[in-house]
Amino acid sequence: MKKVAAVFMGVLMMTCLGGTLVSWANNHGDTYYSLYYNGDGGDVQTPIRAKTDASSAYIYHQGNVSAYVQVKSNGINLTDGAYHYHVNVGQARYLYNLVYERGYRSCCLQLTPTTHSPTTLHGVWSPDSI
Repeated sequence: MKKVAAVFMGVLMMTCLGGTLVSWANNHGDTYYSLYYNGDGGDVQTPIRAKTDASSAYIYHQGNVSAYVQVKSNGINLTDGAYHYHVNVGQARYLYNLVYERGYRSCCLQLTPTTHSPTTLHGVWSPDSI
């Protein structure tokens, strides 16, 4: 009887621990970005980060200029539901995307300022959300 109880407790602990490990694997930690934009009409990109699940990406945009934001992987726009998101200064936003669903395992954000003047875009972002 003690052996059966021990096996049952072991299975229960592995089930609970396994669920915890899955939640720890999500890459939702914020990374700071500070991107200089020279005003040429182009765009700037954050560094690439691992994408570990099908959740939305997240941005909290700061600075003095709003931006159009795309979620990209391997140069492909994988923003879902729109060509891009308009993100105002001081706005936090979830960015629906199809990165993980299309088989990619990393992404970055491409930001295009709404003005064509030199500026620095900054804030935090994460490829996965809680």
